[in-house]
Amino acid sequence: MSSDIEKNVCGNKLQCSDFALQVDESTDITNKAQLIAFIRFINENQITNQFLFCKELSLTTKGEDVFNILNNYLDKWQLSWKSCVGICTDGAPTMIGCNKGLVSFIKEQHENVIVTHCFLHREALMSRTLGEDLGEVLDQVVQMVNFIKTRPVKSRLFEQICTNMESQHRRFIGV
Repeated sequence: MSSDIEKNVCGNKLQCSDFALQVDESTDITNKAQLIAFIRFINENQITNQFLFCKELSLTTKGEDVFNILNNYLDKWQLSWKSCVGICTDGAPTMIGCNKGLVSFIKEQHENVIVTHCFLHREALMSRTLGEDLGEVLDQVVQMVNFIKTRPVKSRLFEQICTNMESQHRRFIGV
């Protein structure tokens, strides 16, 4: 089943389409470093956001290691870096380091790629410069978003509430 989904996402739909990546590295509860990637592309005139992969980083979590895993995965599906229009990361040195960060390796492949900082991480950075009251509110918002996003049942309930309220937006997108 997972290989069918993978073929559907990475197969024919992306062969002629521009795409953007969102990448994050974190450590799981067993102390193993995991690389998680999402991909966004246009499919039938709609922006599609799909989970791309989760791979273990075996020894180190250097920018080159992250790039090699990402590059090998794109090569496997014959996706060109020239079609990558954007990369979104958390701003860690492994990701955005000038010489040896993931972004520097990607820029060697495609210098015009647009680099953005994940909005949740941007909010966390910005909250450090806010007053105590606003920072506390922002922390609560981030906790609520994370609570909903990490629990599938809560995500479905949130979507149903938004539908009932006739809200324009019905779910959180991104990592």
